[in-house]
Parts: sequence; structure tokens; C-alpha cells
Amino acid sequence: IRRNGKSLQYFQVVLYTGPGTLTTEVTVPPIKSAPPLKEMALNLLRLSSRLNYVKIGVDKDDLFVRNEARLKSLNVEEFKDNIEKVAMAADMVYQEMQQFR
Repeated sequence: IRRNGKSLQYFQVVLYTGPGTLTTEVTVPPIKSAPPLKEMALNLLRLSSRLNYVKIGVDKDDLFVRNEARLKSLNVEEFKDNIEKVAMAADMVYQEMQQFR
């Protein structure tokens, strides 16, 4: 799903399923002049504590924002809400990364 944010101009929200679970995820693109993730880790942890229902994580060198929902109880409104939460959180993570330029 293509999205535009306030800070992050263009990104994709990716949906995938596992056994009984829908995962909504955005890989936050790196900023060329940003320091390594190690230096931003404390600020990202602080931001993560403010974001409900969204996880911020690192896989190799990729920074991602993710939400997981049980398919059994997921309705259309919650589905749309999960997409919005992940998109908003990805934009906030990108904005946090820009502060380190």
C-alpha cells in the first residue's frame, strides 16, 4: 500500500499473514547522513514507548515499524486502523532519524 507522510515522502505499507496473524509493516528507509542505529537506539526506544500497538525493530541494518493482529477477531475498522497506526509510526520514526542529521 503506497503512502505519503509528513516527514517520509513515499513509503510502502506491507501486509502479510502467518498462521492466524496479519502483520502490517513498514521498512523505514535509511537517511544517508544519519549516524548508525546504535547512536539513535535510546531515542528510538523512547519513541517506541510512546507508540501504542506498534513495535519498532531492527533486522540486520533495516529499521522497521510493525503491528500484529489476530485474524480471528479482526474487523474492517481495526484493519484500517492498524494500517494508519503503522504508517503514522513509520513517519514519526523517520522524523526522529532526521534529527540526527
